[in-house]
Amino acid sequence: MNKRFTLLFIAVAAMLLVACGGGGASNVGTEENPLIWALVPSQDTDAVLAGAEEIASYVEEQTGYVI
Repeated sequence: MNKRFTLLFIAVAAMLLVACGGGGASNVGTEENPLIWALVPSQDTDAVLAGAEEIASYVEEQTGYVI
């Protein structure tokens, strides 16, 4: 649970930084220009990807951004 919270916190912080960007970034998070996550390599890649997909879905639902 702690790892999920950490990933969620990082994701939300990244979204906030993107949202605070310059005026040219108004189409970020759309189908044409989705947000792209870069994940740190791990020994348990499947677990990291599964957790990231869950968090991405949640963030998409809450913000309307496409990840």
